[in-house]
Parts: sequence; structure tokens; C-alpha cells
Amino acid sequence: MSIQHKSFILLSKKTGKKRDKLSSSLMRPKSKTEVLPGTLLRFFDEVTKGSTYYLCLVSVDSEPVEIECIPGEAEEIEQQVMDLLQSIPTCSDRLAVYNDKDWLAEGLAITRRAKPNGSLDEPAYVKLKMDSCLSPGTIRFVGKLPDLKGIYFGVELTDQLGKGTSDGKVKGYQYFKCPKDSAVFIPISKLRKHKEGFEQSELSKAKGSQYKLRKTTDKSHPECSLLIGDRVVWMRDTGKDVQPFDGTVKWIGTLPDAKDQSLTVGVEFDKPIGSGTGKYSDHRLFYAKQNHASLIPILGLLKADEFYPTGITNNIDADSGLYTESTAYSTILPDNSDTNRRPQVHSYTANNIQTLKPEKQISKTEHIIRKEKSDYSLERYSRMPIENKYTHRGSSHDDNGRYHSLSLNNGSTNKRPGRSTSDTHFGTNVLNENDYKEKGLNPMYEYSRLQDEERDIMTSKSRPTLVDTDLCEGWRVVVPLKQPVYGVIRWIGQYEGKEMAGIETDEEAVAGTDGTFNGYRYFNCAPKHAFFVPLVRCLKDRRFYTSLRSMSANGFGSIETPDIDADISPPTSLGHDMICGKNRGIQGHHNSCYLDSMLFSMFYFTPVFDDILYRARRPTDMEPYETVQKVIKDGIVNPLRRNHYVRADKVMKLRELLDKHSSILGMMNEEKDPEEFLVALLGDVMKADPLLHLSSGEHTYFYQLFMEKDDHLLLPTTQRLVEISCLQGNVKFKEVPSCLIIQMPRFGKDYKMYRRIIPSLELDISDILENSPRECNICGRLAEYECKDCYQGAGVPCLNSTAFCTACKERSHQHQTRRKHVQTEISIPSGYLDFIMKNSKMNANNEPEYTVPREKMELFAVICIQTSHYVSFVKCGSGKNAQWVFFDSMADRMGEQSGYNIPQVAPVPDLTHWLSEEKFEQLATTNDDDKHIPEHIRRLLGDAYMCMYQSTDVMRFK
Repeated sequence: MSIQHKSFILLSKKTGKKRDKLSSSLMRPKSKTEVLPGTLLRFFDEVTKGSTYYLCLVSVDSEPVEIECIPGEAEEIEQQVMDLLQSIPTCSDRLAVYNDKDWLAEGLAITRRAKPNGSLDEPAYVKLKMDSCLSPGTIRFVGKLPDLKGIYFGVELTDQLGKGTSDGKVKGYQYFKCPKDSAVFIPISKLRKHKEGFEQSELSKAKGSQYKLRKTTDKSHPECSLLIGDRVVWMRDTGKDVQPFDGTVKWIGTLPDAKDQSLTVGVEFDKPIGSGTGKYSDHRLFYAKQNHASLIPILGLLKADEFYPTGITNNIDADSGLYTESTAYSTILPDNSDTNRRPQVHSYTANNIQTLKPEKQISKTEHIIRKEKSDYSLERYSRMPIENKYTHRGSSHDDNGRYHSLSLNNGSTNKRPGRSTSDTHFGTNVLNENDYKEKGLNPMYEYSRLQDEERDIMTSKSRPTLVDTDLCEGWRVVVPLKQPVYGVIRWIGQYEGKEMAGIETDEEAVAGTDGTFNGYRYFNCAPKHAFFVPLVRCLKDRRFYTSLRSMSANGFGSIETPDIDADISPPTSLGHDMICGKNRGIQGHHNSCYLDSMLFSMFYFTPVFDDILYRARRPTDMEPYETVQKVIKDGIVNPLRRNHYVRADKVMKLRELLDKHSSILGMMNEEKDPEEFLVALLGDVMKADPLLHLSSGEHTYFYQLFMEKDDHLLLPTTQRLVEISCLQGNVKFKEVPSCLIIQMPRFGKDYKMYRRIIPSLELDISDILENSPRECNICGRLAEYECKDCYQGAGVPCLNSTAFCTACKERSHQHQTRRKHVQTEISIPSGYLDFIMKNSKMNANNEPEYTVPREKMELFAVICIQTSHYVSFVKCGSGKNAQWVFFDSMADRMGEQSGYNIPQVAPVPDLTHWLSEEKFEQLATTNDDDKHIPEHIRRLLGDAYMCMYQSTDVMRFK
């Protein structure tokens, strides 16, 4: 198909010009308008402005709009795809289908399976316009409809009869027959073959323009971090030295004839070190100045802002610090390494050096680049291209496990037309207009090595730099690049005679590892958080060490929070002036909100967790037990209770200890959940006794609510949900816990089983306690039997309705609807009946009068989450009259990247009123209207993640 008849889809937002018809043969541009990604276009012209080539396209919508695009901003599509997408009414939905390769392929496959008249008989799922649920149906027709553009799918609904819009007829033509209002005609954006397809499909915005680059969001290419227009650096080996060359990313994608899914980058270099203008095997990938275009594998490029330190542009010397990472390994390679030599790694411990054995031997099939003893050897670390001397297509490995580039040359030589043989080892992938026509070139696969600058740094007269002798594993450090890399040293050792450091970074590295380096594992961390550099390049992170002079500008503000070595009780009431306001509570820093909210809730106004602050170290405790205890008590809890503010560096000390000594990885820098913090602190480090003991034999620190969703339960309370969970799970509490932490029925940070949940101010656990006295729900006397079948039979289902004394059980179950119920005997503690009989009075009928006590716990904190950010509502003291506050550790911010967060505590005076029975009735009748609900209350009801209850009686004895 000639380009004049080709169709395109726009991938990035553009500004176009509307066409105004002056005659049947003349059209001219008029007013400007915005054209959204997902707009469908037709080619009508092409122009070159300066050195840039533009496609001139016009939209196919009702009002034509002209735009000019560089190749990549719009992507060519086949006519079948055009027809499939044209029926989708919105650009965002159209782009979502196009970016989802499975969805698009599914639609094309259905279209091809239809008969010539469009008839088909296949099951599918549709999303109706006014219904968020998915409806099953049968595809009965595929094709175009009168006066409508694109392909539509006629679906007969199988379960939603009467919710359709047709009986199979459209504009007088009967495409198929079905009951009235039981069919819909929909575009592919409303149809999936399988229910899971809708759940897995996510709307994506087209950012940048890439040739066949829907793969950039594919899990198979997590290393891609480049966008069109990014400035990059390629290190070119001239045979004598290594020189950096700057360029601009013009294209990213998989080459048309590539057999794998590896990404290649089209770069327009600032200097003429390439060849051609950006065309490859009859495919115009991008446009560049003559001899400025090259195709480079994504592994062979560095972002310019990561390569150049601050204040240096395009001028590299020994002090510049080239830090580079490959896809799966940080590619810092030693000088004079040998292909068959296995590196010895030395780890420094105290005053001796211990030789470590790497975790695994490098296999020949791994893409590890090693320096050969050849003419290409460099005296300093460099990016080393390796050319493929084979003539067939595809990549290969030689006997030494080296990874070769692709080549399509028919001859046995690597010489390219127009270039000397000596130029071929430069590794530049040359795009020459004659080459792509005659032979077609594949890109050279070049890889990078870090320059060996330690020798130059140590001998430099201008900047003598020495290794900080204090640095050891566990120190917070910074690597001073233009974008500084912050992290914690996890490993220090010698690599081929050089001191190296393995750093677990706070932020994801561009293509970091999980603790592996050149195929060997030196420590464990989350993926993309390992960064290996010469130790000489590591500086102490001055934000965390008070010995540095600039502590007043430590990145957390000037308010000091010194440790307090004392025994301080929590405040018993809300003092507005002291407790509320900005710079109150715990200062957040770098994904710490989960931990800040939990610490604030656990220790500020309640002593329920104080046991871990004072328990003496046991022989079975780990060595840093007392250190962690001191950091929590003296560094966090005491300053919070006395001065009402804790700076972030105190919490960072705790995070470091938990990260080092707990089973939860990434506590220093990653987003975590409150339950992970509880496991790390209470379970792994402090070895605290479990808070909750269940009849199933499980011992835990929190109780996750699992249950089947009840669609009739529109506004549940935590009391109701706890009872349902225990009933359906057939589980009870073995004893009254001092603290009960309930995790709401939600999965991940987004899915909520119920839109709103009312946190019960009191939680009655009498009926979910094992071997505990209960009262008969009819007469109030001591219950002896439990009938779980009676739970749903009650007017308002509650577990209290399942307990009966012997007499009431017999009378109640004489009714025919309850005759088949199964009762179980309630185990009453021995001597309890005698005790209440002795302490009761006799009534007129000479029967004892007594009341069975009920066990209740009071709500003292609620942890909420919204858009991955945790906050908390906390009760100031104990009792029904205690007031509540709202806490956000990152409520405000001072400065930008180098600034710090400002925490805030705000009073919520009407919280108990909104959780009362009176307000419950009002909320239940206006379940869909949030306008009348205050912002804080809306978050409390809609975003609850954990509810924390305490027993004031039990915690006195624990």
C-alpha cells in the first residue's frame, strides 16, 4: 500500500488546524485546535523543514483537522485495525484498546472468524453503559452498520434480559433475532472474550512516541526508561580511548525483523558519527541529519543527566564519574579481566578480610560481557562493542559465552560500504541509504563498562579524593551525580583489587539489580535497588549524621528532637495548643507514611504497646534488641509524648534497624503496608507476644477480615463485619486481647469490598470469645447453647441472637423453620455458675437475678489509605468523652526536591457524633451522597484500612 492510502493513530497530543471548505476542490486551514492521542488519521502529504521530516495527516472524524507529526508521534495501522478502532467513540478508549495488544488481537480474531454475512455464535462479556458489572452474552453479528463508521459487534445478552437496546434490528435491518431489548451493538472497547480481560485492561496514556512500543509498558521490558526526546550519551571506543557522544532519542522499539523482543533506540547524534538519516530495511523509523543517525541497543546508552555531574556538559575527564547499569547487572567491570577467570570477592569484617564465594557461576547462556584478550582491549573501563562474525540472522553466543551482535551481511567480512575496516570496531550502527537498500543492516549490540577512574582520582592534583575510612556496611551514603543517588551500603569488598560498594538505593535505579553484580549475588534487596560503585565515590549522607557541621540544614528542618531517656506516660486529653497544628506528630520522609501513622497510633495517647518499651532483653532476643528498644522509646515515643514532635531522622534510624534485622525487605525506601511494619517490629525484632490467639491455633498481631460480600449490606459496621468473618470462618478468640487490630476487607490499595464502613466506637466481642459466659438472647440468663443457623433468622443479624439457655432453646426451635437447626453446647468455665449464684439476689419467684457481663473494647485509632498514602485518626486518651485528632505526616512540604515534609495534627471534634447510631441512620439513607459529609469524616468512612481497639481492663495486667 502506498503511503498516500495509509492510516495512522495519534500517540501524543498535538495542535492542529481545522479545515474550512471553500469549494468542492479547495480547502484551507482555519482555526487551531487540540488533537488528542487516539485520534485516527489519514496521510495526505509530507514535508521537510530544515532537517526534520514531517507527515501531514488529517483526522477522519466529522470535522477534519490537519496536523504535522514526526514519525513516531503517529503510528501507522492496517485498515482492519482502522475499522476496528473507528467505532470507538472516545480517543482514550480507542488508545486503551490499541495499547493492549491482547485486546486488539482478540478483536481482529473475532472479526476474521465471522462469516461473510457477519453472523457468528461465540460467547463473550460486555460492559453495559449504565452498569459497572460485566454481562455475559453471545456474539451474533460482526460488521459495519448503516451510517456508522467502523466495525460493531451485535451481542445477545444472556442474563440481562431487558437491559439491552435492540431485538437484533438496527435502522430497519434485522441482523439477528432475540427477545426485545436483549441485544446491544457495541464497539470492541465494550467487549471481551473472557471476564478477566476487562480486569487486566487498564487505560494508558500515550506518552512519547515509539514505533511498536506498546512494549514499553510490558513486563518483558522493565528496563526501558527512555522517552522520545531524551538526551543520551553513548561511549564510543576508538581503539585508543573512550569518548562520549551526545544525542537525542528519536525512536524506540523492536526492529521489524527482530526475532526477540529486545529494544533498540534510534539516536540522532550531535556530531556526524553515524550514517544515513534513520531508515532501516525499507522502514522509515525516524528522520535525522545525514550521517547523524544510529541504532543502539537500549543497554548501550546512558541518560545525559545521569552521566554528567552538575555543571559539566559534554566534557568528561577522570573526575566525571561514569556510573552505568545494565539490564540485570551493574556493569562495572574490572580492568584486565580474563574470560575464563572467576573473580575473587573480599568482604571486610572488622580487621580481617574474608574471601566470599559467589552465589553462582556465570553460565555461558547469560548475557554477560567480558573483556577479551584482543585488539579491542582497553586500559580503562569502557563500553566495549562485540561484533558478530557470523553471516546468518539472529544473535548468538560463541564458545566463551560472549554475546554477539546481529548482522545481515552476505559476505564474510564486517566491512561496510563507504567505511574503512578500521571503523567497523567502533560499534556504531551505521544507517546508509545504499546499505539498507542493498543489504539491510541490523544494529551492533554495544555494551558499556565503567571507566576506571580510581587511579586518576587518587593521583589528581586538582581534586584529591580519599575513601572515608568510617564507611562500613549499614552507613547511609550518597553518590554525588547530577541526580544524587541515596542509599545504604549493603556490601563492601574488593573486586579485582579495587574497593567496591554495593548500595541499596532509596529510589529505583534506571536498570538496577536485586543485589547481583556480574552474575553473582552479594546481598538481597528489591528489584532495581542495587547500585555498585567504587567506594571512593561514596560520601556520608549528611542528613542522618549529627557529627556533620551542616546539621542545621540536614534536609528535615531546623526543629531539633533530641532523645529523652525517661519514663513518660501518654497524654490523657487533647491540649489544642500543644498537640494540634503544623510541625506536630511525626515527620514523614520517603514512603514512611505507613510507619508514621502506625507509630502515632500505637504510642502517642495509649500505653497498650508500652510493654515492648520496658521488657528486659531475654536470652532468645536478637543482639540489637536493646538498640531498637532505645531508638523507639528515647528517640520516638518520649519526644512525641513530651514535645509532641519527632523529626524524620529518628524514624529513619528505626527503619534502618528494621530493614537490617527483619524479614521485610525494603523498609528503608519502599512503600510498605502497616501489617508489614507490625510483623517486622513486633514479630521479627522485638519478639513480642502475639496480640491475638484464635481457636484455630493461629497466633497473630492483627486480624484480617475475610468474608463473602453481602450485596444487601450497604453500610456495614466493624462490629457486623467482625461477627460475619468469625462466623463464616468458624473461628473465635481464645482470650480477650489487650489490643485488637482489624484489617478491613479490601485487597491492595484500590479494591474495597464496601464503599463505606462505620468504625464501631465499641466492639462487643462477648459472642466471639471461646469458653466465655454468654447471655441468652431471649431471657438474659446464662446461655448454654449456640445455634449459628439462627444468625440469619434474626431481624438484625447479630451473634448475640445465636445464644440460648436450655429452656429458651427448646421453645424457640419448636417452630418448623428452626427444627433442623444444629446447636452446639457452650463451654462455661467451671465454677462460674456457682459464683454468679452466690453473688445474685433472689426475686419474688425465688429465682436468682444476675447479669452476664459483656466484654467490650474501645476504638482508639483508625488507619486510612488514599492513593497509596496513609493517615490516621487517633483518640486522645480513653473513655467516651475523649476527643479525636487527624494526623498526616506529610500534610505540607517546605521546598522541592531538597526540601522536607511538614506533619500536621488537626482536631476532629465531631467524629464521635458521626459514628453514633443517630448519624448511622442518616448515612444509611444517603449512601450515595458525600456532599454533606465533612472531608475528614469522608476519609474515615471511605478509606479505613485498619481499626485498632483496646481493652482498658486487660492492658492493665499485660
